[in-house]
Amino acid sequence: MPFVIQLCVVIATIAIVIVAIMAVRLMQRFEMLSDAAIRSLGRFDTFLEQSQQASVRIYGMLASLEHITDSVRSSVSKLEVVVDRAAGLSSSILDEVERPVQKAVAVIRGVQAGVAFLVQKWTGRPATPPDLSAEGHEV
Repeated sequence: MPFVIQLCVVIATIAIVIVAIMAVRLMQRFEMLSDAAIRSLGRFDTFLEQSQQASVRIYGMLASLEHITDSVRSSVSKLEVVVDRAAGLSSSILDEVERPVQKAVAVIRGVQAGVAFLVQKWTGRPATPPDLSAEGHEV
């Protein structure tokens, strides 16, 4: 066999061996990559489970918050009714007390003026009625 053919056979054999070694290394790297992917997917499954548990807890908290909000709304509504009734009652009481008190004050002032007039006529000297505002009372 000629030397050139032998050299070509040796080079071809070396090339086939190199390709085989590269294929083996490539398969090993694919195996490592698939193992890493499987581990990552396992962690992702754990993450999904934890996310679902967290979402269930959050849903429970939101349901509780909604219940509390409904209770607060109901209480505020009831308190509003009570405040409206108390305001109406206090307004009615003031209306019922204020007018008679004003009338009584007017009658007392009239009586004072009448007594002062009579005292002035009977005694001949001017009589001064007492000043209610000097004692800190509102006139």
